[in-house]
Amino acid sequence: MRKIERSGSTEPHIDGCWMSHTKTKSHSLNDMGFKAHLSWRDIQLCVDKIVNQINDSAFKPKHIVGLSRGGLVPATMLANALNVREVYVHGYHSYDDNTNMRDADNPHGVMYQDVVPDLMRNCQGREVLIVDDLCDEGITMLGLLKRLEKKFDDDAIKVRCAALYCKHRSQFKPLYVGEHVDDDWLVFPWEQQLPKQTIRDTIYK
Repeated sequence: MRKIERSGSTEPHIDGCWMSHTKTKSHSLNDMGFKAHLSWRDIQLCVDKIVNQINDSAFKPKHIVGLSRGGLVPATMLANALNVREVYVHGYHSYDDNTNMRDADNPHGVMYQDVVPDLMRNCQGREVLIVDDLCDEGITMLGLLKRLEKKFDDDAIKVRCAALYCKHRSQFKPLYVGEHVDDDWLVFPWEQQLPKQTIRDTIYK
């Protein structure tokens, strides 16, 4: 993988592919900046967009890495849609689980499950897609890309990134994005708890 270079302050250059700031006008999911509760249909639409973007490119991933925890569901959906069997998990968090705020003690995040050894064993010379649900500031994806850059020789692995949603303010822009959004607090379907009665009705229906 080539060394990360920057154009201005936001556009990293990874493996010969510009990940540029998208200029497409995007509406905020909630103009008031409140929580925006996403539906499974919203997720599927974003997955479909990313699949189309990948199919229209020369990049054909053989491995997918889901960034835990938010990226695991989209990684599975993309793996099914792209017929990719080998799916890995990379565990990294940059927000406090109790406050949903940046962890003051670890402003650059904490890695608790490292995918790099698996990729070094199994993915030499292969195409790898890194997936997350939301690219908020880009810290997680950029951190993993820098680790891969240090571990792999030039052109030893081809990496691209995908996110269902990417915020305009993110310092890193994935190549494949379902939708660009502003600063609303997105609540994904797998983060929403169904009423217990609904769960019972679903199980025993």
